Amino acid sequence: MELQCDICFNLFDLDHHRPKSLICGHTICQECVQNPGLGGKCPTCRKDLNADPAALPDTIALIRLIEHDGAPPLKKPRTEETEVRQLRRGVEAGRKVVEVLRLVVPRAVE
Repeated sequence: MELQCDICFNLFDLDHHRPKSLICGHTICQECVQNPGLGGKCPTCRKDLNADPAALPDTIALIRLIEHDGAPPLKKPRTEETEVRQLRRGVEAGRKVVEVLRLVVPRAVE
């Protein structure tokens, strides 16, 4: 998957071609955002940007992909300890359900 600016076709990076989120939801690189030729409009949908180009936020999802060389960050592998904690939480939840049922069922039978 190529992570590139739709305007200049340069690959996004963490320096000059840093991905920026426009107010309309489109993403272009920092260099293209600062291009005075855009006239304060999104080059894709032509909506007014109404913001200082330098103040536009980074596109965090793309930044994370760039930081991980285009691959999504991996989830931490499950350890035996985390599985045991999850099982204990499930057992506690089950016990609470049984306690409530012991109170409710006799009343429902009456």
